[in-house]
Amino acid sequence: MIADPIAHKLTKGCGTEEVIFAGLNPDRIKFMTCCTKTPMTFDHLADRNLAAYRSILTPAKSRFEPGKRDA
Repeated sequence: MIADPIAHKLTKGCGTEEVIFAGLNPDRIKFMTCCTKTPMTFDHLADRNLAAYRSILTPAKSRFEPGKRDA
């Protein structure tokens, strides 16, 4: 199964060997939930636990600027 960043199912395999694919839209994580104007304040890349993935991660920056963060 492939889900977008806010957990909407985009596609799902049938249980046999197969290749599935889906286009991911980074605009889906600009807002807290679908169809709202409340900005997302969690930066999915900046708040990663880098120590857990240090051997496989490379520096990255989100394609959108998150809203104002609460302290």
